[in-house]
Formats: sequence, C-alpha cells, structure tokens
Amino acid sequence: MNYRPFGGFRAQISSLLDHAWPCVCCICAQSGTDKLDLCSDCISHFPYLDSRAMPDSASSRFMTLCLACGQPLNNTAQICAKCVKNTSPYAQLVVPFRYSFPVDRLIADLKYGGKLSYGRVLGVLLAMEAKRRVAVLPDVLIPMPMHKLRYRQRGFNQSVELAHWCADSLGLTMRTNWVDRHIDTPSLAGLTKASRELEIRGAFTAKSVVRGQHIAIVDDVLTTGASSAELARELYDSGAARVSLWVVARTATSTGNPIEFVNRQLHAEAEALSALRD
Repeated sequence: MNYRPFGGFRAQISSLLDHAWPCVCCICAQSGTDKLDLCSDCISHFPYLDSRAMPDSASSRFMTLCLACGQPLNNTAQICAKCVKNTSPYAQLVVPFRYSFPVDRLIADLKYGGKLSYGRVLGVLLAMEAKRRVAVLPDVLIPMPMHKLRYRQRGFNQSVELAHWCADSLGLTMRTNWVDRHIDTPSLAGLTKASRELEIRGAFTAKSVVRGQHIAIVDDVLTTGASSAELARELYDSGAARVSLWVVARTATSTGNPIEFVNRQLHAEAEALSALRD
C-alpha cells in the first residue's frame, strides 16, 4: 500500500479535524502549537540528543548520546570518536531524542496502548528533525515492516503511523509494500547485539522497485540497530542507491553510565561558573 501526502480519506479527515478543534498538548492538556499536539513548554523538556537542536531545553545538554552506539558524549558531536572510524550502512542517521521521559511514555502508549494519535505527535517531531539535519530528502520512506502474524495481534504497525505523519509533514511518499518481513522473529529485547543479528538475519525481502532509490527506514526506537541494519543490507542487495535511518529515540548503551556523565557535566559547569566569577 502506498501513502501520498495530503491524499486519501484519512488525510482529509485529519485536515477537517485540525480546522474544527485546536491542538491540545497530549502531556499537559494546554493549547498545543500549530499541527502539533504539544505545547512549547512541554517540548522544551524533551530529551533531545543534540543540545544544539533545542537550545532552550533545560535537560537536553544532559541527554547527548552517540547516535551509533548509544554511549554518553561530553560534547556536541553526534558520533563518538570510536564510531566515526567504523563503516555505517546508513547515508544519514536522524534521531531527535533519547529514549527517556516523556518520549519513552509516548512511544510505549503508541506501541502497546494503541494511542495512534501519538503517532502524529512523534512523526511530526521526527520530520522537524529531518528538516533541520537533512540537506537532500530521500525519495521514499519505508516503515520498519511487521510480520503479518504480529500485525494481526496488535492491529497496527507503529512504524507505519510514524512514517505516515512524517511523510505528510515533508511532502514525501511512504511505501509499505516495497519490503516484506517474512520471518516472525521472537522478541529481541534483552539479547546482545550479536544474538539479535543472528535472529534477524534473512527476515526481510525487498522488491526490485527499490533499485536506484534513496530510502529512509522509519522506526520508533534504536537499541542495537540489528533489525534496521539487516533491512538496510537487504535494500542494498536489492539495488537501493542509498539507505538512511530515521528513528524517534535512541536508547543509552548498557555500558554507559548516564549518572556519571551528568555528574561530570555538572562539575564542568560549576568550574566554568567559578572561573567567570573570578
């Protein structure tokens, strides 16, 4: 199935609702910003990975992680020095948030609570980050596929919800039938990166229509990246020209210690303030 921006019955209904009722913040129930069900105050407390992305955020400077491995960073770089030396399968990696409150709650409520309206909130925020970071947009967005058995159990694919609103905001097309997930892998939660890679190997099949295309994979959470890396491999093997990865949130690596990281940041700031007073 293909989704085009501003097309179809769903988009028309959404447009009518936008005109009939004002946006309301999904966190505090105050008036939201235009076409985004969040108020400016709540947005300012979101855990942005890049402290430059939202300068007014009191918490963002303590939330900086390496996009590739999830290790805490003590500077404004997106990728740590170790990961810079490694070859990435992605033309670009777009991840606006760290997987912590309130983003983790919104994702969980979307994924497990069926609150599909949060797909719009998070999808629009992902699109805003893509606008900020991506010079040349991809040809198409492909949501992370879900096996048909799992889809029947849940009734929806949260990645499709995210990709739909992200595509709508950017004027892009989303394709849901270019890739198929034909192996229903068990839950990968709690597995090591190597174990995840073994479980997910060969799970996807891409159609020849991907040949020559710049494709952005859209997903909700980036943990080890095993699933997205396997999908990227299949897309490249099927002839895709470029593959990017757009994900709402990044988890911190288990080997990193965010508390120690925050303490180091606080100590550095205290020293800087002391030097200014002197």
